[in-house]
Amino acid sequence: MRFLRLFIPGSFEDAQLYMGHLVLFNTERDARVVELERWTNRLESTYSDWAGVLTYAFARNDWLTGAVMTSLSRNAALAQALNTAVDELAAVELSLDDGDVELLGLRGFTPDADVILDTVLYGGRLYLGTTSGLFDYDIDWDALTVEVARQRLDARCVSATAEYGAINASCEDHGLFTGYDEFGWRGYPLGDTPELIRTAERSTRTAWYGTDLVNYEGPAEPELLRASVEEVNVDGGVFERGRKVVTSFTAPTDELRDLVDHLKAQRKVPEDDVQFVWNSSRAFFINTHNHGFYTAVRKKSDSSLHFTRHHGSTGGRVVAVHPFARGWVIETDFRAYVMSGGKLLPLLDDEPLSVRTFIGSKRYKRLIAITVEDGVHLISAIDSF
Repeated sequence: MRFLRLFIPGSFEDAQLYMGHLVLFNTERDARVVELERWTNRLESTYSDWAGVLTYAFARNDWLTGAVMTSLSRNAALAQALNTAVDELAAVELSLDDGDVELLGLRGFTPDADVILDTVLYGGRLYLGTTSGLFDYDIDWDALTVEVARQRLDARCVSATAEYGAINASCEDHGLFTGYDEFGWRGYPLGDTPELIRTAERSTRTAWYGTDLVNYEGPAEPELLRASVEEVNVDGGVFERGRKVVTSFTAPTDELRDLVDHLKAQRKVPEDDVQFVWNSSRAFFINTHNHGFYTAVRKKSDSSLHFTRHHGSTGGRVVAVHPFARGWVIETDFRAYVMSGGKLLPLLDDEPLSVRTFIGSKRYKRLIAITVEDGVHLISAIDSF
């Protein structure tokens, strides 16, 4: 796996990829937007060494695993030429000039908050977690215009997650708040402001575990909320498709408290050595201070936990973990790593302000956006052809 890197200079707090656009949130709490594919095509005419590469690396990741590329790479000579070109470009980051990026404003976007703490784009909507609460914005992505803006909560919101028609807002000691069927996919009429329900007493972050939800009260304190799910058809006509919609969560359960106990029993890891716990849709991951990474998978046969060790050390405190198509991006206080295939690889030797991955996207599964003090690194993971 090689990494192609593109650096965008500027003073930004966060970066997202959505609906064909790169969305940059600057330090003036403004959102600036550029259409990705048009932009990469223009850059290829300026940086001739990157011609034919910038677009598939940063705007159309789906081409990398598409039928055309798969067919071409069966030819050994073509595959070798592609690999040689990528290897050469991977050696040096492409650092852009200020004039290389023509950013447009998102009209009607005027957040009423001192600091933006988290951004989520889902269902055509932008959710903001801020020091002043949770806000959402319905956006016309063709016109780049905010159509509706709402404040949903006034408690400090440190993080948010959205999937299965639901939004979850983590508000620390104020609790976890969930909005169900945010887009009316079940066919029921929506009020002017859908209700947010308090679903846990404390929350610093959440992550989906299938359709269930894991709420983290602290860095290594997970609790499970079981979901009720309804399957619906949405969009109507020839575009109708099925969706799973979460309609409610149970109260938090203690089903995950055995994670640390089993790790101690099976691998002799002391409880106070556990630093950070996170999860995917099927497994849990545990970072320790002195014993490396562990993966915990619950066996279907008897629900027991099986631990596999991932060797390596981040050399710092893990603060967040982000899934992407080739593994996980491990965000620490002062740098970022990739965990893939049981190996821990250095990714960026700079302090991240925010890290974004796009595992649910068709076009951006292999992309990583890391915002640092002086700009944004876009990083694309490319396998050998």
